[in-house]
Formats: sequence, structure tokens, C-alpha cells
Amino acid sequence: MSGSDDTTAGAVQLSFIAGDSQADESRHQLSDACAAAMLHNTAAAAIQAAIEPTQRCRITALAMQFLDAGRLGPLTAAGRVVWRQGDTACLEATLRDGDGVLVAQATGTAVVNGAIPCPRRAQRPR
Repeated sequence: MSGSDDTTAGAVQLSFIAGDSQADESRHQLSDACAAAMLHNTAAAAIQAAIEPTQRCRITALAMQFLDAGRLGPLTAAGRVVWRQGDTACLEATLRDGDGVLVAQATGTAVVNGAIPCPRRAQRPR
């Protein structure tokens, strides 16, 4: 994975190479699971590019649409922060194959600085 980012706008572009280990059962096209991981990584990179280095963030929701069977080989992903107010940000990411065909897209939400705390584990009775 390689990339460049525009930290003022929260926009990133990442490059991936999909080989046989990222293929579906037919071994001819990109698996949906691999495309989902690439979209998640791209959305995460976009919000990371938009926040201060000392801030933390977490993607809380990510909806994906798989539009075309991606071919193995080079893939390009683009992600950006569409909107941000306070601790909440809306993200989008796209994934294109080497021919420029849109393979998958995602939209999601992220929180910055742990606005949603991790739930405590229930204490077991002793």
C-alpha cells in the first residue's frame, strides 16, 4: 500500500496490488472481503489525515456497496472526509481497478477523541 494525503481536506489516495491471495473462489476476481478491507483502510486513512497527530479516532459505521467484479492487479482507492463537526465525521471511499472501473464504494461515520467510550465488561459475580 502506498499513498499521498491532503491533511487539510482529509483526502487520500492509496494504491493496492491484488494477487491470488485476495481472489475469490474462482481465482479470477477480487473477493468482496478484500475489497471491504481496502475500503476500510482508505476511510481510516482519510480521517487520520484530517485530525491532529495527538488525536484518536474510530470508525463506528461503514456501509459498502460492491458494484463490479474487480480484476486482480493494481487497484486505486480514494477516500475523503465529507463532513466534520465536533467529534463526528462522515467519510466516503471508492475502489477502482486498473482499468478505472468503480469496483466498490463505502460511506461511513467516525468519532474523534473517543467520543463514544468503550463499554465496560460486566463484572462476574463471585
